[in-house]
Amino acid sequence: MLFCTAPVKAACRDWSRHVGRAPYSTIYQGKISDHPIRMRLHLVVVTGRFDGAYGYNDHPGVLVLTGTMQPGGVGIGLEERDELGHVTGYFRLTFLRHPPPAWNKNGRFPSEGCGDLAGNWRSASGNETQKVIIHSVGELDPAYD
Repeated sequence: MLFCTAPVKAACRDWSRHVGRAPYSTIYQGKISDHPIRMRLHLVVVTGRFDGAYGYNDHPGVLVLTGTMQPGGVGIGLEERDELGHVTGYFRLTFLRHPPPAWNKNGRFPSEGCGDLAGNWRSASGNETQKVIIHSVGELDPAYD
């Protein structure tokens, strides 16, 4: 997976307008370091918080995620918990955009880029940090979740 990206300024202030259409969840694929992962995120409109889960493609099970939008809508901060509810790590992800293949008539990039995120995962102890990059691959209707 190769991304040519640059950070987006105030990328996703209105998450529901771009990716996380309530009541749907957004499905992501990507990597933590060299390890393929899959992730589901859902914005709980009433609280303004995210919930979800993620797991490694080559390992069974998932870790629970909760978090919030970073100030200015530039990214998401997430906390991961194991099956016992213990905090095991943290994600700090920034929304990205791709250099456009063609600018629109107004000279602007046509999308605010809310489907791609990159940043770091940090262990709860702070002893380990890994690079993360994920991209949206679809939505999940809660009727089938």
